[in-house]
Amino acid sequence: MTIKQHMQGVEAVLATLPPDADLTLVSLEDKMRGVVGGRFVEVSRQVAARLIKDGSHRLPTDEEAQGFHAEQCQQREAARAVRMMPPAVVLLGRRVVLPARAEEQGKKRPR
Repeated sequence: MTIKQHMQGVEAVLATLPPDADLTLVSLEDKMRGVVGGRFVEVSRQVAARLIKDGSHRLPTDEEAQGFHAEQCQQREAARAVRMMPPAVVLLGRRVVLPARAEEQGKKRPR
């Protein structure tokens, strides 16, 4: 197969894809290459056409796509919740004397 024939095949697949900017694909299992199937990936239309043409991915069913996007939403919300947590104070290699303890020990408060 020549490059021209390959690109014509990719263009034919590209014409059948939905007009969305990015598409969700599901990988297909390939034991020869050691590829595990069922992994989701979001790619541009051009990359999606090439992956589908090469036979390594397919378009997901509506249920699979909805499940994937729901899981992505949950992960984004969890990451946002972690970012909104108050920062933890971590001091490495220094002895920290709390102000209340410093007064008990007769020392000046650290600044």
